[in-house]
Amino acid sequence: MLIISSRNDVGALQLDAYTYAHSEFVALEKTLEFADVRSTFQNIDRDRAGREGRRYKVPSEQIRRLESVLGGLFDRSGQFTLSPGGGVTYACREIDAGGMGNGCQEFAAPNQDVATTKCALIARGNNWLGGVAQLGRCRNLRSGFLSRIFR
Repeated sequence: MLIISSRNDVGALQLDAYTYAHSEFVALEKTLEFADVRSTFQNIDRDRAGREGRRYKVPSEQIRRLESVLGGLFDRSGQFTLSPGGGVTYACREIDAGGMGNGCQEFAAPNQDVATTKCALIARGNNWLGGVAQLGRCRNLRSGFLSRIFR
């Protein structure tokens, strides 16, 4: 999934989410619910990769709650940046046109739904096509993959 975040004229946060998997929209909706954010969505055009798109709107007075759950901040333009924090360690793995890319960034999240949402925002910040959140550290995922190949 990829989430492009921005702010509209009245300061509300817009989250344009693109995915092939409906379950990732559900993860975003559960994250918003977990943050006690009242959000609606509308369908938007598919992206260049052919992924289904939805625009979620978060009222300006509820953005802080979402930031608290995600462990990061949305600036005035809507760009998301991570803040250091605790929780379960996840690896956000890069998705590129050929499948899994080489990029990986570790972060903390309280659960898998929040991890999926946060990884999609990280993917946008890193200019990836998308990201997949997996439990664990980047180095462990890579070494596990390589060890299976060279057995």
